[in-house]
Amino acid sequence: MEILNYVFIFITFVICILAILKVYKGKKNENELHFDILEKHHIKLVSVIILIGFIIRIIYLSTNPPGLNQDEASIGYDAYSILNYGIDRNNFHNPLYLVSWGSGQNALYLYLLVPFIKIFGLSTEILRLPQAICGTMSLIVFYLLIKELWNKNIALIALILLTISPWHIMISRWALESNLLPAFLLFSTYMLVLSFKNSKIFLISMFFFGISLYAYALSYIVVPIYLWIILIYALYYKKIKLKYFTGGIIILILLTMPLFLLILINKGMIKQIITPFFSIPLMEGYRGSEIDIKSIIPNLKTFLHILITQSDGLVWNSIKDYGVFYLFSTPFILIGIGSSIVIAIKKRKDKQFNNELVFLSWLVASIIMISLTNTNINRENSIFIPLIYFCSLGIWFVVKNIKKALFIVFIMYLISFVSFTSYYFMYYPKEMSTVFFQSFDEAISYACNETKGTITITNDVNMPYIYVLFTEKIPVRQFISTVLYENPTAEYRVPLKFGRFIFGYNDIYISKSQVYVINNSDIALFVRSGFKIKSFKNFSVAYFN
Repeated sequence: MEILNYVFIFITFVICILAILKVYKGKKNENELHFDILEKHHIKLVSVIILIGFIIRIIYLSTNPPGLNQDEASIGYDAYSILNYGIDRNNFHNPLYLVSWGSGQNALYLYLLVPFIKIFGLSTEILRLPQAICGTMSLIVFYLLIKELWNKNIALIALILLTISPWHIMISRWALESNLLPAFLLFSTYMLVLSFKNSKIFLISMFFFGISLYAYALSYIVVPIYLWIILIYALYYKKIKLKYFTGGIIILILLTMPLFLLILINKGMIKQIITPFFSIPLMEGYRGSEIDIKSIIPNLKTFLHILITQSDGLVWNSIKDYGVFYLFSTPFILIGIGSSIVIAIKKRKDKQFNNELVFLSWLVASIIMISLTNTNINRENSIFIPLIYFCSLGIWFVVKNIKKALFIVFIMYLISFVSFTSYYFMYYPKEMSTVFFQSFDEAISYACNETKGTITITNDVNMPYIYVLFTEKIPVRQFISTVLYENPTAEYRVPLKFGRFIFGYNDIYISKSQVYVINNSDIALFVRSGFKIKSFKNFSVAYFN
């Protein structure tokens, strides 16, 4: 694929330059393009693409990625605990923001997950299901939004790009709670655009924008800037009736108030709020300190590096040779942004309202957010929907001026998508096996169900205690009453033990009266000491009797 990438990048630059030169020479095709096959079978094509998108996001959901990320296990166990006991593992009733490890975790995913656990129980597949559903719904809403802004042909291109995007496929298949933000910003934006024709829908839009603030803390930057830009613009052109605008802003403020209280609590200005019905907790480590205006230049350099390479070095965020939206897409994105700016300027001169300015506003808000915090792909997740939109505009610009380029572009994306899906389902699980600690849950289950006495668990796993809680569904009050933290006031609190479980062991002193859940790299040590071994893919159980 590496060689093909170079070929595709070269081809992309050539056709983009040819299209730009054609416009520069005054040969731009001003007529609307029509593709007979696409026109005749448009609805069928859209339906098939969405179906493919759904399948690729739902198939093998419990096993790819294999194992569990610690943040997934954390939010899954807290959702299970709140459903069954009314409190999370930090003893808060229905928290509006989770204390989690000590430094906080966004709560929206948890409350979306609770009904699924109620119906189907807690498992890896059910844990990831809300994200897969939101990912699929995003395909539908993205298509409808672009159709509303432009036409069904550009909407079809945008739908295809989002459907086959490696980034979007990957975030739709694991339950990192912050990756809900792109979906909820998309839902909010669609409602906002519809409200330019029907002001009543503005109320729904503001509700979704308010809810999106609970998806990811960095939305506290993105959403206000985004809305500030686009709403001033919409009000200037009187696109929203004042009474509905006022009502929508009230809804947004009401939804924002608990988060404002959260900030005040964690700035030490007021005490934490604890009631039998909901809680706004004080955290030992507050992430507001991650915002740093002194690091704007380094952060933007990191962002540009990620934009060009489409990689942040984290295998759960992107795969080499495929990136976020395939490496050859960047020229299309740049052309799309340029086209959008030119259209915005032209309509401003003509005093026309340009409702597709929403994506430029979204882009600007995301870039400002990125500049203020240390970034990687999942932290800058709000920017990729706009970039995919601009990519579709760039492709449309090219094929409108070079009609034959449509076939070339289609083939490049088709080959890349087939190659990506083949790699993702055949080789990626092996690559992720140790990263998400595959078989750790199996070893824990075996130790709990097939042995007796104290179980000592390796610290070769990030926060191993959460996997015990998730796998064995330990009653939360039992955990709270028996847990002993190494440092209860640390930003990331590490339990030393709870119940029958101890975390971490000394290689020099191994007790034959205990059961050990170990990394497979330690098997020889326990075999020499006479332990029996029950092995799984990456982890084993060592026991004496």
